[in-house]
Amino acid sequence: MKFPGGLNIQSMMKQAQQMQEKMAREMEELRVEASAGGGVVSVQMKGDHEIISLKVDPEVVKENDVEMLQDMIVAAVNEGNRKVNEAMKSKILCASIRPVSSSFRTHRQIRKHDKAPSTKIKVQKPPCLIMQSRSRD
Repeated sequence: MKFPGGLNIQSMMKQAQQMQEKMAREMEELRVEASAGGGVVSVQMKGDHEIISLKVDPEVVKENDVEMLQDMIVAAVNEGNRKVNEAMKSKILCASIRPVSSSFRTHRQIRKHDKAPSTKIKVQKPPCLIMQSRSRD
């Protein structure tokens, strides 16, 4: 069904479903690692918050301080959850950024066609592109 202006609801729904499927795959593939107590407790977690592994330094068990161990496990799991949420937010943000349209004018084109004195245009990278460039380093 097309609406005035060329808006096609069926096409939009299909794109939304494809994005959902892609995000579900990315969540399944995502892995984060978090630790607490300076690495005494470490957790590996999938993008759907499922804990893959939990490692505890044997030295902390020998101390018989159960409350401290429980606190470190909770802290490591919470940190893992925070990292998963942060990673997924950045993926969603990146997925929502649309490609630049063909009607976009570059800085040079603006200066060339505008009669007003040129002004500098500051373009900031989206957070997802900043994160991607950091992960490649």
